[in-house]
Formats: sequence, C-alpha cells, structure tokens
Amino acid sequence: MSHKIQARRERIMSLLEFIKDHGGLRFDQIVGKWGFETGISPLSIKNYLKVLINAGVVVTRGWYGEEEYYYKDDPKLNNS
Repeated sequence: MSHKIQARRERIMSLLEFIKDHGGLRFDQIVGKWGFETGISPLSIKNYLKVLINAGVVVTRGWYGEEEYYYKDDPKLNNS
C-alpha cells in the first residue's frame, strides 16, 4: 500500500474512533474539535465523512445542515 493511501486510511480510522467517542456532534463541531487537534482541513474532513457514511459505519440524524454524526451501533440512536 502506498504511503499516501496508508496515511489517508489512518486519518479516516482516526475520525471513526473520534465519532465513536463523541457521537452526536455536528459537522462544525467535528471540524472544531478533531480538525483542530489534527490540523486536517474541513474539506478533507467532509470527504472522510462521506467515505465512512458510504461504508455504512457512520450514520446521520437530523435536518440538512444540522446533521449529527453517529457510529452505526451508538446507543444514543435508540433514544429518539
């Protein structure tokens, strides 16, 4: 696996772990917390979230622009 692909994979997995630990955050909150910690741009974070959503491991809840991001097995999803 090339270095660039491996680095991208590690960033995506790091974002997944962050969402597992902090489920229910909106995009701007994810950028503010995880993006600030890692120095990753909001555009890259948006693309990583798309990858995780398309893979089925992250789900959203809420209205467009106010979506909250959750890990697929997050117990908070059952409290609606």
